[in-house]
Amino acid sequence: MSAFENRTATATVVAKSAVTTRTFTPDDIPETGGIRSGVISSLASHLVSRLIKTNDHLQQKHDAERATQRQLLASLMMVGRILVTVSLYVFLLPIANQLKDVLPSDSIISFGFIIFLTGMTWAFQRGSALPKTVYGLDFTNWARQAWRGLLWSLPVMAAVVVIKWGWLQAHPGAGRLFEPERALAANQSMQWGQWLLFLGIYAVLSFAQEYVRAVTQGGLAFFYRTAGQPDRWKALLLANIIFAILHVHLSPVFAVLAFTGGLIWGWVFQRERSYLAAAVSHLAVGTWVVFIVGVAY
Repeated sequence: MSAFENRTATATVVAKSAVTTRTFTPDDIPETGGIRSGVISSLASHLVSRLIKTNDHLQQKHDAERATQRQLLASLMMVGRILVTVSLYVFLLPIANQLKDVLPSDSIISFGFIIFLTGMTWAFQRGSALPKTVYGLDFTNWARQAWRGLLWSLPVMAAVVVIKWGWLQAHPGAGRLFEPERALAANQSMQWGQWLLFLGIYAVLSFAQEYVRAVTQGGLAFFYRTAGQPDRWKALLLANIIFAILHVHLSPVFAVLAFTGGLIWGWVFQRERSYLAAAVSHLAVGTWVVFIVGVAY
């Protein structure tokens, strides 16, 4: 190409061994026998092939950019829906405060809120153009995901036992190390049927809450990655703040406790990219703390 155009060559050739090179111009190519026209025809065919490859490459790049834009728009819509959900929750808070004087337990309000938020999140996730893997909803290797969630829970469960043991040493006679009856009431005799019922309800709510978190945190993380921003802690912290806010109706202290526990489950979700791992961890830690070791409910 450089010979025919009489320009400096744009390609660089590096020889691995000794070679003999020759400099030539188009005039060196004989016209007899159609040699020159054949060379020109071959060169033209080569150029056309390059143009086709360049066009294909540009088309692929354009399609990839369009797909990225569509995904960014989908993640933005998901973030917007999350904000709508939080706004609705804040709007309903005064009603929840009024119901506290009527209902026998705050747990009924929590149950209603969780069902409401889970339903909205499910509708948002179903209508999202993002793949389920963004939210960790891939259950191909579900046994490993569940085991990993339990594995990351063990240090936290051990720490809870150590903390309560230390507290009992400072307050002799205040209780026992393991008090499953506290899941019912501090002064109520043990009723295993009711205990199992409460545990079953807690298990359902644990999976529901982690589903809301998985969609929230996964959507935020995907938004940051698509926008070219680091998402290592941003998505986790923002999703956990939202998670804690959704417990404000119980009490500010409970919201802080939810934020603390949520950091653990948010980290498990981020590390394993698995909703199931985070949900199993939530269930394991919560069951251990509330229904086995026993804390004042």
